[in-house]
Amino acid sequence: MEQIDTSLGNNCQQASVLVVEDNIDEHLIMQYLLRQHFKEILPIGATTANQALAYLENCQATDSPLPSLILLDLYLPKPEQGWWLLQQIRHDAKYQSLPVVVISRSTNRGDVEQSYRWGANSYIPKPQNPEGWVRYFQTLRRYWLDMVALPTGTIVASQF
Repeated sequence: MEQIDTSLGNNCQQASVLVVEDNIDEHLIMQYLLRQHFKEILPIGATTANQALAYLENCQATDSPLPSLILLDLYLPKPEQGWWLLQQIRHDAKYQSLPVVVISRSTNRGDVEQSYRWGANSYIPKPQNPEGWVRYFQTLRRYWLDMVALPTGTIVASQF
């Protein structure tokens, strides 16, 4: 049986994070903080669900690495668009093991429950101030890149 590498930071090799966010201000904040707190990570941006799905399909077609993590704004600008993308990811064997963190300004219990029903790995309300964003990305890094053992398929598309 193959053992997993449990050394901290093991998820950073060839890693990228796909940020799906339609609000340009929040998109820029997230891209900036990714560059600050995830220096070894390539941040990839998409502003629509279709654009994000096209990026994943292009990774598959060109045998390029898939993102190690997807940060998905639920409201693109409507929640149905975020849930649609989540469904597409979860129903496609090539992408279904990709970790997806739903981020949203919504604290509506229905949005949270529906996101988990469609396969979100986490639902995190967006921070309300700059200090909150910094803490958010520090925690995100510690958890998703330094602690979690990710499936091999989240790194290279050709492994499917």
